[in-house]
Amino acid sequence: MDQVFKDTKILLIVNSVVLFAAFALYFAIFLYNKNRIENIKTLLGPEANEIVNTVYLIKQRENRSW
Repeated sequence: MDQVFKDTKILLIVNSVVLFAAFALYFAIFLYNKNRIENIKTLLGPEANEIVNTVYLIKQRENRSW
């Protein structure tokens, strides 16, 4: 491995940084999406639960048709 990558310690550090960056990006997108959904629910008002449940049922039906 040292002949191919010259220094495996550097390879380990680079791989660790890339893995951490990918995890951080996934976590940031997950939190952003959760926040966006909560904002949409507040904009919909008191009928938000009914609308969200209807959308969820429609998504389930679409997935079954595939």
